[in-house]
Amino acid sequence: MEIELKHFGPNYSSLCTTYYNIGCLHEKQNDYTEALHVFEKGHGLAQETLPSQDPLIFEYEAHIATTRKHLSTKIEEATDKTTSQ
Repeated sequence: MEIELKHFGPNYSSLCTTYYNIGCLHEKQNDYTEALHVFEKGHGLAQETLPSQDPLIFEYEAHIATTRKHLSTKIEEATDKTTSQ
């Protein structure tokens, strides 16, 4: 990714796929906070550089929603643990 950034600049459309793949990796590792950060960054870039109906934009939106749901569930579980002790 650093090579792409240096060579093509921060608005190069292939970075959208790179951010997506990195976000998916964090998501699979249950690192939802970092996944959300990467998905949101990639989504913003995708909206700037890709056609508005590009499927990757919709994939980002689906992953952002799912990741937010996972984070919400983790917060609820942590809250339940602290209130039940």
